[in-house]
Amino acid sequence: MLKKILYAISNPILYYTTKTGNSVFRNYCLLKNSGCLYKTHIPKQNVGKTLEFRFELDKHLKKIYIFTPIILYLIFIHKEINFGNLFLFEFLWLLIICTAKIIASSIYSRHLIKTFGKYKLIRFKPPISKEKKKNYNKIFISRTIAVCILIGLFFMPALFIQKSIKTSVEKKEQYTKAIKLSKIYFALYPQNIEIYDLVAKAKYMQKDFKGALNNYKKMFALSGKNFSQDDIVKLGNMMYLQKLVSNANEAVDLFNEISTRKNTTLDDMSKLLWIKSIFKIENNIADGILQEYDSLIAAIDKKDTKTHFYITSDKAYIAYLMGEYTQAIVLYNELIDIAEANKTEFSNELMTLYAERGFARRQISDYDGADEDFTNSQISRWEISKYEPKYSKQVFVGVNQTN
Repeated sequence: MLKKILYAISNPILYYTTKTGNSVFRNYCLLKNSGCLYKTHIPKQNVGKTLEFRFELDKHLKKIYIFTPIILYLIFIHKEINFGNLFLFEFLWLLIICTAKIIASSIYSRHLIKTFGKYKLIRFKPPISKEKKKNYNKIFISRTIAVCILIGLFFMPALFIQKSIKTSVEKKEQYTKAIKLSKIYFALYPQNIEIYDLVAKAKYMQKDFKGALNNYKKMFALSGKNFSQDDIVKLGNMMYLQKLVSNANEAVDLFNEISTRKNTTLDDMSKLLWIKSIFKIENNIADGILQEYDSLIAAIDKKDTKTHFYITSDKAYIAYLMGEYTQAIVLYNELIDIAEANKTEFSNELMTLYAERGFARRQISDYDGADEDFTNSQISRWEISKYEPKYSKQVFVGVNQTN
């Protein structure tokens, strides 16, 4: 079957006469019924005029064959890259090509009937040697390879443009150049998450916070259904940008919207809640944080004591940052009991928990209890201040902030 299709596509012959003198014109069908038989001899002059008509039709079809994939490609690269859209555009390509071919076939058929009368459909089998068939196949294959090479050459500059954008942003700090190059890239090639990320950084450094935010939104529209570590960092950046563009509440709303679009593991949910909690505390909108931790802890399998321990540790830390010192102490009591009972597994954590609880006790003026915890932590008095729960002011991650 494949050989037949290859021969039908590669064979350039459009007309032949049989041994009995009958005339056969090739139509636009690739498989069966590909020939239009007239049981009569047709003068060469009339055959020539008909073939000229066919050549004109073929010229129009070739334009459709060339420009249809180009136009669909230029539309496709500005859409979300996924199997659904890929299938849609392949379907549109086949639909347009097949429709054009059916129309051309109908026009050619009417011309044959009008010129020579009704014909009989047969298989188009011109009397040519096997050597010629092989030659036709070789020519077709060589043309196909040439097209593939041209496509490869078209995409090759994409790698150089991408590299140049990365260098411009991360090494040379030529942000305007990076943005200009990205416009060229996106005009010719499919959307690229890494380039959106790089250009978002460039736009941030040029104080185009809205442009940088839009780049992040495009990134998350393109990214898959699962979270990566980079996604979590980008979400933090996006929340920061939204705050600069509007306000902290809208930043949290955007964070919630994006984070719920993806499939998340318990570990992902823990990291996301941590980032959001720190952001809300920094921006004085800390309502509902501890309740979210309660919901997350309730979702943990009771047998998964390790995950329960670490997320509860996060909750205790956040409670301290919120100024809920009494609640933080209650949580630290629970955590220290667990760690004391499992020193082999939680020895390092136990040291930190004692120190953190000591600072919480100090906040409620329980100085004796605080001193006892600092002693139990076995941390040097010169180092103990480093263990007080605190957070750093949020910055845009991934660029040189001194610029």
